[in-house]
Amino acid sequence: MIIVNVKWPKEEKKGKDVEVELYETGTDICPVRALRKFWKLKKRRNAEHPAFRMEDGMAFTGQMQNTTLKNLLKDHLDYREGKISSHSFRIGITSTMGQ
Repeated sequence: MIIVNVKWPKEEKKGKDVEVELYETGTDICPVRALRKFWKLKKRRNAEHPAFRMEDGMAFTGQMQNTTLKNLLKDHLDYREGKISSHSFRIGITSTMGQ
């Protein structure tokens, strides 16, 4: 299990952090397995820093994620017809966690 600290989520009106527990699912999209693989690949594992950050330690922002997604998906998705953005993961992660 991995506990993710979400700083002031959209739904929290009082500015409190929320802890989300992620459990191993044994599937191809297991969040625990993916994060462990990411840590091993990047040789980064420091619970005091954001999981996704730049080499200098700066957080990987939603805008950076949107730019990266667009670059990675440009050969697979026509952004004139639809798009995938950081916001797409809000319902996606919720649905995945509920399975």
